[in-house]
Amino acid sequence: RDSSSVPATQMNEYSTRAHSLVVLRVKQRHPETGTELESFLFLGDLGGSERLGKSKVTGVQLQEATDINMGLLALKQVITALKQRHRYVPYQDSKLTMLLSPGLGGNSRTRVVVCANLDPRHAPETMQTLRFGEECSLVENKRGGNVSLVVSMVHELDEQIKALEEDIRQKERWETVEVRRQDNFVEEGTLEEEVNRKGGELVRTSRLVGAEAEHAKLEELHSRRRKLLGLPDKA
Repeated sequence: RDSSSVPATQMNEYSTRAHSLVVLRVKQRHPETGTELESFLFLGDLGGSERLGKSKVTGVQLQEATDINMGLLALKQVITALKQRHRYVPYQDSKLTMLLSPGLGGNSRTRVVVCANLDPRHAPETMQTLRFGEECSLVENKRGGNVSLVVSMVHELDEQIKALEEDIRQKERWETVEVRRQDNFVEEGTLEEEVNRKGGELVRTSRLVGAEAEHAKLEELHSRRRKLLGLPDKA
């Protein structure tokens, strides 16, 4: 790191006056069902809160410390709003909370690691940090976005199945055919044996024809639906 980013203050010999945020985007696609899921991983290393009266910083470091503390204050207000289940959460109050918003509320799972100073001189800041960690632990998120996606895809498949079944009803017709049927269990010297020797009994039967390709497509759609719901496929 550049030496200007970790200057010494009256509170900390190596004071990193910046937040670090890494965002990883992962996209998955199921090869059979075509289901696509997109996830984000947020890794944040936040600068510590330092009281200006104690750190004695001036100039550029003063502006950096002010920006850091304003971002942390905005984050605290967001956590409070989430904990109290406010309808409005002030994510837009800082760039930090705007970037972190997908990982803080809604369909997300969040972990917070709090670092504190054991020095008794900084007990007020330590207590403030620990209380912030406690606030974070009380936030409850309901992760349901992926479930909604599956429900939506199942609904779409149901619509396709319904349309295909109607198409099959329009195309199918009954056809009468003649087939020969043989009895595998007959006694020697009987009439049934004689019939088998001549190729079997000639019988008429009816069957549905005209939508063979549609039936194959229908079975494929039902198979995809079962996989989305986690049901076993037909043997």
